[in-house]
Amino acid sequence: KYNIWNGSAWGGATNYDAVRTSGTIQGLALATVGGTSNDFAMAWGDSSLDLSANYWDGTNNVWKTEPTAALSAGLDTLAAATSLTNWSFDLDFELSGELLVVWGNAAGTDILYRTRTAGAAGAWSGSNSTAAAFAEQSDDLELSADPNSDRMILVHTGSDSGNDMEAGIWDGSAFPASIDTAIPCAANVVCVIDAAVDTTGAGTSGNAAGWRTD
Repeated sequence: KYNIWNGSAWGGATNYDAVRTSGTIQGLALATVGGTSNDFAMAWGDSSLDLSANYWDGTNNVWKTEPTAALSAGLDTLAAATSLTNWSFDLDFELSGELLVVWGNAAGTDILYRTRTAGAAGAWSGSNSTAAAFAEQSDDLELSADPNSDRMILVHTGSDSGNDMEAGIWDGSAFPASIDTAIPCAANVVCVIDAAVDTTGAGTSGNAAGWRTD
């Protein structure tokens, strides 16, 4: 359900009938376009470990369309749990208005992602893409957009092989194609920030990322 604040009062709760998921919603994330736009996007994961997303047209107060199929049918969880345990997905907007949704899948270590072109009339990319340089299965993931460019930083933690924390910069069209395990990391790589980060607990997050603007 969702409820709209119009600047002075709350409206009534409205049901959103998800098209690509059918389980109980166990996690969701919102991201705003920014600037003068009234638009935003939402992604959600359910008890079947399915993931979907949609775009809100703030001018007309309507949801647009979800992707043609669920983005994932196997979101990553801690200890192979059968229901969602952590925020293993996130979304944000480039300065251009393009939307990026990212997530970890239980079937492998790669980060998966899908894009949507800018604006209420935008369209989802036709299929998922893979950021193969990430080496950790993503239990706990955060995406943060640079307010001054189309770059984003993705930081995530995986518990499959030593609780490693990795970070990589989305350059507006792709994530890095290689990984560096030595600090300081080289430029334009997925960087292994910590090879012994504390264990992530169910319902918690052990990482965050942001941008300086100077």
